[in-house]
Amino acid sequence: MNNSILTLGVDIGSTTSKCVMMRNGSELVSKQIVSAGIGTSGPDRAIGKAL
Repeated sequence: MNNSILTLGVDIGSTTSKCVMMRNGSELVSKQIVSAGIGTSGPDRAIGKAL
């Protein structure tokens, strides 16, 4: 059984959207930067790529 805690962080800026996934608060699992910011599909795309 895996007792890991996964945390997803998203930063939506005016020109880029960034997403990171951490395991247990210290291990970087995934990170993505998409050149599309607020009011676009950028946040959805960044999350989709990180997952």
